[in-house]
Amino acid sequence: MNKRSDDFLRKTTLKKRYRKVFALLALVLAGSLLLASCGTTEKAETTYSVVFQDHDGTVLEVQSVIAGRAAVSPSAPSREGYTFIGWDKNFGGITEDLTVTALYTQATAPTVIVVSMSAACGQSVKVPVAIVNNPGIAGAKLTMVYDPALTLKDSELGEAFAELDHTPPGKYVSPCNFTWDSESGMAYGDGNILWLTFDIPSDAPSGKIYAVNCVCTEGNVYDEALADVTLQVINGMITVE
Repeated sequence: MNKRSDDFLRKTTLKKRYRKVFALLALVLAGSLLLASCGTTEKAETTYSVVFQDHDGTVLEVQSVIAGRAAVSPSAPSREGYTFIGWDKNFGGITEDLTVTALYTQATAPTVIVVSMSAACGQSVKVPVAIVNNPGIAGAKLTMVYDPALTLKDSELGEAFAELDHTPPGKYVSPCNFTWDSESGMAYGDGNILWLTFDIPSDAPSGKIYAVNCVCTEGNVYDEALADVTLQVINGMITVE
């Protein structure tokens, strides 16, 4: 075998060795990358605990909320002799562990209560309008006055004035009148008069408060003898989560 043939064989052998080495290095690198990716975990999001409790400290619900997001209001609790009117703290944009307590009112006089609620921006929320200590009502005109940034898109009748004939408002624009009347008999029940469905603005910031008020003008609420019935009012609000 001549020198040229020997040189050719040596070069061919070296090329094969280099290819094997490069292939081995590629396998080692790929394995390292695979192990690295397998060992990588996504960073856990920070969460906070939001505890909803009753007036006596009884825990109603515990929620784990991602930082910056809002907790969700649980179903309204009940307390004998009292009316639930909302929660004592805003629970939108949570940045720490939080305990939220139910608020009640002990109304002894005939009272209309607009229950405070919470909702996320761009969402809808039903706001109850209730009456307690109903002395007997044959006719009433309740005027709802609410923040103009809210959109009242629907209303539903509650059970409290079920015996009365209802005249719905011509259009849902604040101030908005809801009227009831009866040719005979009166409504005596406590409970919800109305459910009002509001749309929350899509750009509403967390913690924003929108007022929802009820006006009972003297002479607009009366009994079967057409005598005036005086109703106290506890107004409410919608808090953006």
